Amino acid sequence: MTRSHIAHSLEQKISQLVKSNNTIKILKKDNAVFVNDETVVSQYGLHVVKNHNPVFLIKKSAVAYAICIATKDDSLAKTIVQLDHTYRKLTEDALRYSYTMKNASNQISQETAANRLSAIRPRLVNIKNELTQTLKSIKIA
Repeated sequence: MTRSHIAHSLEQKISQLVKSNNTIKILKKDNAVFVNDETVVSQYGLHVVKNHNPVFLIKKSAVAYAICIATKDDSLAKTIVQLDHTYRKLTEDALRYSYTMKNASNQISQETAANRLSAIRPRLVNIKNELTQTLKSIKIA
């Protein structure tokens, strides 16, 4: 092997190592969070990763989704989308039942709303805990 061949081989190995190094850079600026090439912005009270479809209720979920995109972890990204979507739906249901319970004109509507609210609260707490644990499991570096 010649000296130039060894140098060329070494350069290739170093460049592959640099390319495979998935460092995550997070920058918060004004109302946006930048994760490498992805941007998380707030729109109408929800959080969106630009150029991607999912909408998130929790900003941490959107940032975690952007990290998963940057690290190409599709299964974890799907899990985050699913958990946040379920949490958003249960939260909206709880708010609606709470409003209905307070403003219902008759006793039957109030009791129905109260029953639905009491049934949905444990599921809401469980989903929130599961989402929190999933977000904690994300490796940044």
